[in-house]
Amino acid sequence: MGLSETTRDKVMQVIINSYDYEFDFCWTSNQIIATLLSISAKNVSTIISRLKRDGYINVEYSKFTDEEGYKYNDRYIYLTNKKYSKLIYPEDYVPKDKE
Repeated sequence: MGLSETTRDKVMQVIINSYDYEFDFCWTSNQIIATLLSISAKNVSTIISRLKRDGYINVEYSKFTDEEGYKYNDRYIYLTNKKYSKLIYPEDYVPKDKE
């Protein structure tokens, strides 16, 4: 039995929060999130679109080419409400690379 739409939306927000804790944005791909939720990448895209439409997240896109000619299409997802942070990390949490 799969997760309900509402539950998937909430779990997606927690996943986004877990990735954006250190950098204040989530950069991970739809495929990685799909694997975590055991759904398709297309369903992840649908959930992201719904969360954006409903005002739970902001999404920004950046396209650029580096000095060597490699092209990048980056996506940054920001939670509009950070209340989920305390559910995942205690107040005194410090990422290992920041100790």
